Amino acid sequence: MWRLLKAIDSMQQRLRALMQRLQESAGEVKTLIGASVDQVETGAHQIGQANEAMSGIARGVEQVNGMIRNIATNAKQESARMHELSQAITEIDQMTQQNAALVEQSAAAAESMNQQAEQMSGLAREFRLKH
Repeated sequence: MWRLLKAIDSMQQRLRALMQRLQESAGEVKTLIGASVDQVETGAHQIGQANEAMSGIARGVEQVNGMIRNIATNAKQESARMHELSQAITEIDQMTQQNAALVEQSAAAAESMNQQAEQMSGLAREFRLKH
Protein backbone atom coordinates (compact mmCIF):
# COMPACT_ATOMS: atom_id res chain seq x y z
CA MET A 1 0.00 0.00 0.00
CA TRP A 2 2.78 2.23 0.89
CA ARG A 3 4.06 1.80 -2.61
CA LEU A 4 0.67 2.58 -3.99
CA LEU A 5 0.43 5.76 -1.95
CA LYS A 6 3.93 6.67 -2.98
CA ALA A 7 3.06 6.03 -6.64
CA ILE A 8 -0.13 8.10 -6.33
CA ASP A 9 1.83 10.88 -4.65
CA SER A 10 4.43 10.72 -7.40
CA MET A 11 1.68 10.86 -10.02
CA GLN A 12 0.11 13.83 -8.28
CA GLN A 13 3.45 15.65 -8.33
CA ARG A 14 3.87 14.86 -12.01
CA LEU A 15 0.31 15.99 -12.70
CA ARG A 16 0.94 19.25 -10.82
CA ALA A 17 4.15 19.79 -12.76
CA LEU A 18 2.33 18.99 -15.98
CA MET A 19 -0.48 21.37 -15.04
CA GLN A 20 2.09 24.04 -14.24
CA ARG A 21 3.73 23.55 -17.65
CA LEU A 22 0.30 23.62 -19.33
CA GLN A 23 -0.51 26.90 -17.61
CA GLU A 24 2.85 28.33 -18.66
CA SER A 25 2.32 27.07 -22.21
CA ALA A 26 -1.20 28.50 -22.26
CA GLY A 27 0.24 31.86 -21.14
CA GLU A 28 2.87 31.68 -23.87
CA VAL A 29 0.21 30.76 -26.46
CA LYS A 30 -1.94 33.65 -25.25
CA THR A 31 1.06 36.01 -25.56
CA LEU A 32 1.83 34.66 -29.05
CA ILE A 33 -1.81 35.03 -30.11
CA GLY A 34 -1.82 38.61 -28.76
CA ALA A 35 1.37 39.38 -30.68
CA SER A 36 -0.11 37.79 -33.81
CA VAL A 37 -3.28 39.85 -33.46
CA ASP A 38 -1.15 42.99 -33.09
CA GLN A 39 0.85 42.02 -36.19
CA VAL A 40 -2.34 41.31 -38.16
CA GLU A 41 -3.77 44.69 -37.11
CA THR A 42 -0.51 46.40 -38.07
CA GLY A 43 -0.51 44.52 -41.39
CA ALA A 44 -4.13 45.48 -42.03
CA HIS A 45 -3.30 49.12 -41.29
CA GLN A 46 -0.30 48.96 -43.63
CA ILE A 47 -2.46 47.36 -46.33
CA GLY A 48 -4.95 50.21 -45.90
CA GLN A 49 -2.16 52.76 -46.27
CA ALA A 50 -0.80 50.93 -49.32
CA ASN A 51 -4.30 50.87 -50.81
CA GLU A 52 -4.64 54.63 -50.26
CA ALA A 53 -1.21 55.18 -51.82
CA MET A 54 -2.12 53.00 -54.82
CA SER A 55 -5.40 54.90 -55.23
CA GLY A 56 -3.45 58.16 -55.19
CA ILE A 57 -1.04 56.78 -57.77
CA ALA A 58 -3.94 55.62 -59.94
CA ARG A 59 -5.50 59.10 -59.76
CA GLY A 60 -2.13 60.61 -60.67
CA VAL A 61 -1.75 58.25 -63.62
CA GLU A 62 -5.27 59.16 -64.79
CA GLN A 63 -4.40 62.86 -64.57
CA VAL A 64 -1.18 62.27 -66.54
CA ASN A 65 -3.16 60.32 -69.15
CA GLY A 66 -5.58 63.25 -69.45
CA MET A 67 -2.66 65.64 -69.89
CA ILE A 68 -1.11 63.41 -72.53
CA ARG A 69 -4.46 63.24 -74.38
CA ASN A 70 -4.66 67.06 -74.27
CA ILE A 71 -1.09 67.37 -75.53
CA ALA A 72 -1.83 64.91 -78.36
CA THR A 73 -4.99 66.81 -79.31
CA ASN A 74 -3.15 70.14 -79.22
CA ALA A 75 -0.27 68.67 -81.23
CA LYS A 76 -2.72 67.39 -83.86
CA GLN A 77 -4.39 70.81 -84.06
CA GLU A 78 -0.99 72.52 -84.24
CA SER A 79 0.05 70.12 -87.00
CA ALA A 80 -3.10 71.02 -88.97
CA ARG A 81 -2.35 74.73 -88.49
CA MET A 82 1.25 74.20 -89.59
CA HIS A 83 0.01 72.36 -92.69
CA GLU A 84 -2.33 75.27 -93.49
CA LEU A 85 0.52 77.71 -92.95
CA SER A 86 2.76 75.66 -95.22
CA GLN A 87 0.08 75.72 -97.94
CA ALA A 88 -0.29 79.48 -97.53
CA ILE A 89 3.48 79.97 -97.83
CA THR A 90 3.52 77.76 -100.94
CA GLU A 91 0.73 79.88 -102.48
CA ILE A 92 2.60 83.09 -101.58
CA ASP A 93 5.75 81.66 -103.15
CA GLN A 94 3.84 80.79 -106.32
CA MET A 95 2.31 84.27 -106.47
CA THR A 96 5.74 85.80 -105.89
CA GLN A 97 7.15 83.74 -108.76
CA GLN A 98 4.22 84.78 -110.97
CA ASN A 99 4.74 88.42 -110.00
CA ALA A 100 8.45 88.10 -110.77
CA ALA A 101 7.60 86.64 -114.17
CA LEU A 102 5.11 89.46 -114.79
CA VAL A 103 7.75 92.03 -113.77
CA GLU A 104 10.19 90.42 -116.22
CA GLN A 105 7.52 90.45 -118.94
CA SER A 106 6.66 94.07 -118.09
CA ALA A 107 10.33 95.02 -118.19
CA ALA A 108 10.75 93.25 -121.53
CA ALA A 109 7.58 94.94 -122.87
CA ALA A 110 8.81 98.32 -121.59
CA GLU A 111 12.15 97.73 -123.22
CA SER A 112 10.41 96.72 -126.46
CA MET A 113 8.15 99.78 -126.28
CA ASN A 114 11.18 101.96 -125.60
CA GLN A 115 12.90 100.52 -128.68
CA GLN A 116 9.75 100.99 -130.75
CA ALA A 117 9.44 104.55 -129.49
CA GLU A 118 13.04 105.25 -130.46
CA GLN A 119 12.39 103.71 -133.88
CA MET A 120 9.24 105.81 -134.31
CA SER A 121 11.07 108.88 -133.15
CA GLY A 122 13.76 108.16 -135.69
CA LEU A 123 11.15 107.65 -138.41
CA ALA A 124 9.41 110.86 -137.42
CA ARG A 125 12.70 112.77 -137.71
CA GLU A 126 13.29 111.31 -141.14
CA PHE A 127 9.72 112.10 -142.13
CA ARG A 128 10.16 115.72 -141.10
CA LEU A 129 13.42 116.01 -142.94
CA LYS A 130 12.03 114.65 -146.16
CA HIS A 131 8.88 116.64 -146.12
